[in-house]
Amino acid sequence: MSETKSYEIKVNENQKCLLVGLGGSGGKVIAKLYERLIRERGEGFRSNVTCVAIDTDKEELNALSQLGVKKVRISGSADVGTMCNMLGNDVWEWFPNTSNEGNFFSSRLDNGASQMRLKSRLCFANFLKDQNNSLVQVLEEFMTVSSVSENVEEAPPIVYIISSIAGGTGSGIFIQTALYIKQFFRRYSLNAVVYGLFACPDLYKEKIGTQQMPSLYANAYGNSQRCHPNRR
Repeated sequence: MSETKSYEIKVNENQKCLLVGLGGSGGKVIAKLYERLIRERGEGFRSNVTCVAIDTDKEELNALSQLGVKKVRISGSADVGTMCNMLGNDVWEWFPNTSNEGNFFSSRLDNGASQMRLKSRLCFANFLKDQNNSLVQVLEEFMTVSSVSENVEEAPPIVYIISSIAGGTGSGIFIQTALYIKQFFRRYSLNAVVYGLFACPDLYKEKIGTQQMPSLYANAYGNSQRCHPNRR
């Protein structure tokens, strides 16, 4: 039996907060958080809180109707094989046991990563080649908004990354996203505090049924191994 916990996101008035939703699940949570912030705090919350959704699936991003949620699409129109060729020979080593069964390498990347974590990792690696990518633009804009009054010391930015670890876009890039954002803030000599809030497989059981659950459990297990403190 899974346990449901409630988390309260607290931000003081002298602190900037970045809410990042990865993939379809993370994007939907960010959209709901945005609506709740509007109801509870009015438009004024945007003086120190920025909401951004990051995804490979263009349809999922287009479905987010909240105008205040910034959208970052990390996928292009290329297929898996073309993207591997663009990034170089080393990237092919990410798929050592993957055949082209089901035309895997000809599958497009702008329709989401499905249960293939490496698809979103591939997209993110290519996306970051552009040093002025749309995520950098969001972060630069975030830094221009002052959340403090004069003569008040500003606290380090706080970042919440919300994602599934059971498959899809977010489960392939949540670690890379956290490291990238931390590195960005270091340019401003800021030690951002980054938290991760993750959806685990059992949350999706009623929605997708039992047949796909082994794949979700496998993705979650693989991600837990990536996060193990003894792994380098």
